[in-house]
Amino acid sequence: RYMEQAKGLPNVLFPGWVSAAEVDSLMELSDVGLAPYRGGAQMSLPNKPFEYMAGGLPVVSSLEGELQELLETHRCGLTYRAGDVDSLVDCLKRLQDDADLRKSMSSARATSAKWRPSNSIAAPSWPPVVQPVPRRFSGC
Repeated sequence: RYMEQAKGLPNVLFPGWVSAAEVDSLMELSDVGLAPYRGGAQMSLPNKPFEYMAGGLPVVSSLEGELQELLETHRCGLTYRAGDVDSLVDCLKRLQDDADLRKSMSSARATSAKWRPSNSIAAPSWPPVVQPVPRRFSGC
């Protein structure tokens, strides 16, 4: 249905599953990373917004809670109300119309990386049954 609605729009792509190299290429063509989720979605920090931030894209997401807090605190994206098209359009127009905001949210990705917890900080508070995992797999 969305593909039909976007037919003829050169700036809207629905590529389906793509490889990591293709993701990088698509992000190079993008000004914003859209992370839409249904209202009440049972996730807090999905991978996709972090992928967008790593690629230097401001994130526009409908997730409330931890992701919304991260985007606001580190000024690396905007949150719209899930299911509210006008709210989504407002966020996208705000980024489209304000190049300085887009640029600052793109550069804020470096700051957001500092937010991610490291195992050396988190591991001491983990239950004993979980603690050996990070020690065995130092790349975690």
